Amino acid sequence: MAGAELQQTSPRMRFLSMNYAILPIERRDTTLGGRSMTIRVTVASIAAAIVTAVLACQPTEAQVPYGGPQGFYNSGPSQMMDAHGDPAVIPAQYCQGGCPPGYGGGGGYGDPAANYCPMTEQCGPHYFDFSAEYLMYQRSDYGSLENQSLMTLNVLPGGTEVLNIGDIPSDYQSGFRLTGRYDIGALSVIEVGYTGFFDMGGGASFTDPAPVDATTGNLYSLYSDFGQNPVGAVGVSGATLAETDQAVSAYTTIETVLQSAELSYRRYWVGHSPRVTGTWLYGFRWTRLKDEFNFATQANGTYVNYIEAENDLAGFQLGADAWMTVIQGLRIGLEGKTGIYGNQVDIRNRANTSPAATVSIDERFSNEQVSFLGEARLMAVADITPCISLKAGYEVLYMSSVATSVDNFNAASPYAEGQGIPRQSLFQAQSDAMFHGFHAGFEYVW
Repeated sequence: MAGAELQQTSPRMRFLSMNYAILPIERRDTTLGGRSMTIRVTVASIAAAIVTAVLACQPTEAQVPYGGPQGFYNSGPSQMMDAHGDPAVIPAQYCQGGCPPGYGGGGGYGDPAANYCPMTEQCGPHYFDFSAEYLMYQRSDYGSLENQSLMTLNVLPGGTEVLNIGDIPSDYQSGFRLTGRYDIGALSVIEVGYTGFFDMGGGASFTDPAPVDATTGNLYSLYSDFGQNPVGAVGVSGATLAETDQAVSAYTTIETVLQSAELSYRRYWVGHSPRVTGTWLYGFRWTRLKDEFNFATQANGTYVNYIEAENDLAGFQLGADAWMTVIQGLRIGLEGKTGIYGNQVDIRNRANTSPAATVSIDERFSNEQVSFLGEARLMAVADITPCISLKAGYEVLYMSSVATSVDNFNAASPYAEGQGIPRQSLFQAQSDAMFHGFHAGFEYVW
């Protein structure tokens, strides 16, 4: 009765506790049936896997990826297959002194069963998944007004030039480049890259070694024709050149930002000799060249001229690279890219004096035009491990039909604007810019 009462009140309990005794409730044992089902499923899975593996390893008709004599695969029983039943791609090989017999057919080049050269080296297309590079670029020049004189010490003709735009150094500046590749098919990859340079440029300055006082010196600017017009830099029509002439100090700077982002499709090719490989490239490129120029003087007040020229190039580019294996693990290569791009040009020229607002100029110019960009590289890559390679090289980047800050420097006197006589605005967007330098980094394959 007690057992029946318990079963009614708690039919799912497995154990009965009565007078400190634990009694198991009767139930059907299904362990043997469960184990039998598990064994049957496991055996069936193993059998299916074995059948799949056997079918995957059956010889199939090989495909020649490059056509003609550039690649050959043996479709006989010795054909190596991958896990999907497709012909395994064998790295290109060569013997010292030339290609092995049968190259281009008859089980020669690329056939692992052919033993023409027991000590063959292995070479193939240059490939990586990720690359990081440290760049050192130098700008070849700052523009057509690079030799513009800005200040002299004392009045000409007896004075001496002490500040010139050409005094700004054009040293090597550091940047970086990151590149990633992703396989999308046989011998095809999508490549994404970014290159960045910031704060390129430099500056130059001069301070009068023997000023008259704290606000009066012996420096004369180009705006007064270096003290000759008017004589001694005395103002015209009551206005003075108080902020630019008879100055105690002056300086000029240039700062450049160069950025580039690329999204490209690459297709591999192999030459007649397996030592020579490369890729064709086409895709989209965006490049920004931004120049900032400053010219400032300190006299009986301060004068500052700031010029900004920004170019945003975007469009389609074409390119190619070619690599030659010197010895196993060492390659040298050439790469070129070029394109004609749409360029959004924005130029701004500001000039101000303080504390008196004798000069207050803010000129702006925007235009859409066509610009050219070309790039060339000479490279070397050395394999350190199967996954890591070191690379180094030299490269050149050239741009035409762009705006630069120096070429938009207006040498006309800004004081004419301060007297209510507007000076003629100057906007130049057909300049050139060239950068060249070195790169060093690593490539990684996973």
